[in-house]
Amino acid sequence: PLHEIAAASRKLASGDLDQRLPITGDEEIAVLGTSLNTMAQNLSRQINELSDGKQRLEHILEAMRQGVMVLDRSGRVTLTNSSLRKIIDTERDLTGRTPLEIFRRPELEKAVHNVLRGGATQALEITVNAQILQTNIAPVPSLSGGIESVVVVFHDLTDIRRTERMRRDFVANVSHE
Repeated sequence: PLHEIAAASRKLASGDLDQRLPITGDEEIAVLGTSLNTMAQNLSRQINELSDGKQRLEHILEAMRQGVMVLDRSGRVTLTNSSLRKIIDTERDLTGRTPLEIFRRPELEKAVHNVLRGGATQALEITVNAQILQTNIAPVPSLSGGIESVVVVFHDLTDIRRTERMRRDFVANVSHE
């Protein structure tokens, strides 16, 4: 029984959580086998729950109309949604790139690094591909209290700014008449 338990536990250690140990032998070995089986079952359940949660978050992120970009502690992209890729008109994977490489806007890169260094949430207005975007840059805290990453949300203000400009022009024309 010990050889069977050793072989089965090696399979568990390599990630085969569907592996079950035989519950045979004397009482101590049977208890060990039962404990390892329970541990494997619990780990499998927890991994499935984490996977489901991750998938749920990915679906939420994809459903958002705003562009979203998550950056790690070094200021490199770890996650984007399709809305952001649509805003910047690319289908390429942006993982590992910096905001400066993607947007060519030094003020965005500077704001990201300020937030990463512990600064407050920041908001900027930038123009990208003739679109006026409000960017909200916020820290994502770690469990230890530091900053784990930064999330940047892009709101397209192009139509709002165009309407404001039309209103201003109209008021100027009316007051001129």
